[in-house]
Amino acid sequence: MRRALGQSDSGAALITVLLLVATMSAVAVTLTFMLTNSLQRSIALGAQAQMRVYVAAAEDIAETRLTDLMAQFEGRLLASMPGLAAPVEVPMPEGRLQIRVRDYSNCFDVNQLYTPPSENRLVVAGPSMADDETGNDGEQDLASARDDLITILQASELDPNLAEELVAGIIDWMDSDLSSQPGGAEDSYYSTLIPPYRTSGLPLEFDSELSAIRGFDPVQRDVLRSVLCAIPPHAERELSKVNINTLSIEQAARLAPIFSDELAIDELRDIIASRPVDGWVDLIDFFARPPVSALNPELIRREELGTVSSYVVISTKITYREHGRVDDILFETLPGQPVRVLRRERTS
Repeated sequence: MRRALGQSDSGAALITVLLLVATMSAVAVTLTFMLTNSLQRSIALGAQAQMRVYVAAAEDIAETRLTDLMAQFEGRLLASMPGLAAPVEVPMPEGRLQIRVRDYSNCFDVNQLYTPPSENRLVVAGPSMADDETGNDGEQDLASARDDLITILQASELDPNLAEELVAGIIDWMDSDLSSQPGGAEDSYYSTLIPPYRTSGLPLEFDSELSAIRGFDPVQRDVLRSVLCAIPPHAERELSKVNINTLSIEQAARLAPIFSDELAIDELRDIIASRPVDGWVDLIDFFARPPVSALNPELIRREELGTVSSYVVISTKITYREHGRVDDILFETLPGQPVRVLRRERTS
């Protein structure tokens, strides 16, 4: 004869059922969470793969358009051109591509301060070695580049002592010796930082490397972003000239050493602000305008100015679904030669 189910047995059965339900609910929640994460990862990986495709396509579009632009205008870019004055939009499935062009010929190449290990010398403040007949070519070039950069930094309204320290820091960063320039820094300084690191002893590959050099804090980097750059060592930098028709007002200090530091920064800014919308026809037209026309011609380094751009940076900003990235592509655009990529850098 079967015994009737007692109250205690019923309670135990109910507790067992509730535990099973709770366990199955926890398992279901865990599985749902794992499935959701797996789906999100798959979507993200798919988006990243699609972004890489778009990045490659963006570079092809940029190179094609730049080639056509340089051929059409024979390398004579103007600040008012589409892409320079405002970004150009290119539609894409489920996203968009934004292209902005920047003339890279108008910044000072800090790699001019690099000398091979066999030519490293201590270069201090004072008259340029170019005036010293006993100095060799390497010393003259380094001293001249150093003086030009200090002039540019001071024209950018930096404290003169800070300007010399920044230049010394760049030289120490790229040279192969362990002797610090006055105001500079070598491995003995960088090894005390957290995290510690060492100087490179090589030219800079990217502009962003300046942030690792003593003195180039975010404030200084923002102030000098438009006038300083790093041209890759394999570029044909000897042919590069400052393009007077694409110079921005923020780059006015770049003209200071070219005019032997005879013009104040406000005068240099006024020169750029007075530029015709279609640019100066040629250098003769540029030199005929005041206050340049009032300068002694012997004080003007005419060979460093031009109306043709040798380097162009194209920034491509890609937005796809909820993802985005910005890449900078540096092109060499020498007259009579095919456009070629010098470097690629993802900036965000």
